[in-house]
Amino acid sequence: MKKMIFAVLFVPSLAFAGIGSSFSFGQQVAFPDGPGRFTFAATRFNPNYPTLDIIVGDFLLQTQPIGFLHGLAADEILLDVNGFYTIAKRSTGSSMAAIFAMGANLGFFSRDDLDAKNFVMQAMGRFGAQAGDAVTIGVFIVPGIGFISNDNGIGWAFTGLLQVSVGIPEL
Repeated sequence: MKKMIFAVLFVPSLAFAGIGSSFSFGQQVAFPDGPGRFTFAATRFNPNYPTLDIIVGDFLLQTQPIGFLHGLAADEILLDVNGFYTIAKRSTGSSMAAIFAMGANLGFFSRDDLDAKNFVMQAMGRFGAQAGDAVTIGVFIVPGIGFISNDNGIGWAFTGLLQVSVGIPEL
């Protein structure tokens, strides 16, 4: 009954989705001065807030609702979405699996009353080990490379995260 109500009220395809949360250690950094200028600025676009993970088959969508709400309270806007597709999953034991996924990150971060707007787009990988069937826990390395666009032009953005994930693949 709960699945039916959720499906009718929100999105029909999410009726069979799983949920979870991921905790990341590390950060995204950027060279916001544009190509060829390597003035390093440790600008964080993916603060270490836990994500809300939506799992649909081999697809994983990660959002940061706590980061968004925290940003609103601080007169900032933080919209950050990661999407991954599992391209390889190999069983390594009774309930252990090695997982390799590819995906992308799209982020928008604005500070100081919307005067500084940053848009980030990255290609990302996610690989590691996951244990469990009905409830899973995993540890993943999440590297990424892409671009940042702001008032200074276009520059490089890099990610280096260690991510711990807990999920219920099917509700």
